[in-house]
Amino acid sequence: MLTMSIETTRRYVERERAKVTTPRVTGRANGLELLLDMPIELALEVISLLDIVDIALLSLTCKDAFHFIRSTDFGSTSATDLRNALMTKSPSMFLERARFLHLLADDYPYLFVCQRCSKLHQYESLAVQGQYAREYTVIVRGRRDPSLKGLMTFGPLWPQYALSFNRASEIIRHTCDGLNPRAPVADLALSTDWKLARLGTSCNNPDMTHGYVKLDAEAVIVGGCLFFHKTHRVLLQPEKVMGFLRINASYPMDQIFKGCCHGLDPLSSFFPPLGSLGWSRFKGMSIHEMVSEFVSMARKKAGLREAPGPEGWDLSTRHMPTYALHGCRDCTTDSAITIHNHGRAGVEIILDVFQELGSCSEPRYNDWEYCWSGHGGLRYANLSRRRSDYPQVDVSLFPTPPGRSGMRHQSAPTARDVWELHEHQRVAKMTPPRSLRGKGPRYAVA
Repeated sequence: MLTMSIETTRRYVERERAKVTTPRVTGRANGLELLLDMPIELALEVISLLDIVDIALLSLTCKDAFHFIRSTDFGSTSATDLRNALMTKSPSMFLERARFLHLLADDYPYLFVCQRCSKLHQYESLAVQGQYAREYTVIVRGRRDPSLKGLMTFGPLWPQYALSFNRASEIIRHTCDGLNPRAPVADLALSTDWKLARLGTSCNNPDMTHGYVKLDAEAVIVGGCLFFHKTHRVLLQPEKVMGFLRINASYPMDQIFKGCCHGLDPLSSFFPPLGSLGWSRFKGMSIHEMVSEFVSMARKKAGLREAPGPEGWDLSTRHMPTYALHGCRDCTTDSAITIHNHGRAGVEIILDVFQELGSCSEPRYNDWEYCWSGHGGLRYANLSRRRSDYPQVDVSLFPTPPGRSGMRHQSAPTARDVWELHEHQRVAKMTPPRSLRGKGPRYAVA
């Protein structure tokens, strides 16, 4: 039931519309123009069927929509509810806020959503070397396309890379003919140089820990299905390992390790899981002993008898245990952690992510959608139930074994580079927040 009279609303809307001098662009938003040109009663009836987030988003589309919705009780209610979500820890309101922010981030390509503080952060706050503003346009257009089954992304450290369902389907269609079984798909391969980065925003990384990061990816087609393997590598100083893992033990590490759209928890790839770990066990340990303990915990989870060497897991002489990989309950994503202690050259933390994405040539297969759209997920009560229907991915399908070190890459940092990370952290702590330095550069959004 409306608490504002139709006549009062009509007068207010006409008065506000008279203030808008910007002419409408024909063909830019025909559906929205039809809605605003409807009789007031019908427009209000349509708006009354929307939820809070959709009403707020509709009000952001143009000035006419903003003034119209603001004049209604629906607009004021949605604004109040969204404002309450800023101040409450209620799970339902938190999810509404997160959904709203993710939609906003699609329109502001230099921003991403932090799951820990539920706020928007700038990509450039993490990248010490390199700016990627010119790369965002393709990603924004892809996200706005409702026909896509979700966009595969690689996390805030790598905003310039993304893969859509349609693009993957096109690549597979052109390369599958004559392809040997289990041969890697060249167009889906990716290997970056090591680069310096801040390992998370201030809410995830209050100590301003810096490190070197590297991303690799490969894909194979088996039985008409696409299997994807990506590897995130982080190299940091040995004394920073415990703090880096502990501060992120209770939250998904999506700012560093991107697994799927559900927020994969890589720290469950230890045994016991770091989220339930008693950190007092490390009291009195030396840095070398502490790092060795983390190496052992990751090895036990993977069922390895010995810590893997620089070439990664030896898959030729062992059988993969059923729960060697940690998995997502809502999609077909599996992951594993491997740690290499390079001494003064740093500690390398490697996250291998494996996904079965189904046949990208058949729209009825939903594996890609489960992993990257967030719609129609599997939603099992626990991982064991998911494993009964979707077993863990066979890691031997890929040319690169899990846990292979990236320190032999030509761009690998030296021990001197790792030692100088202290200076980058000191400078970051002394640098005032962007809000105190004035507005940053403006980026064009297509």
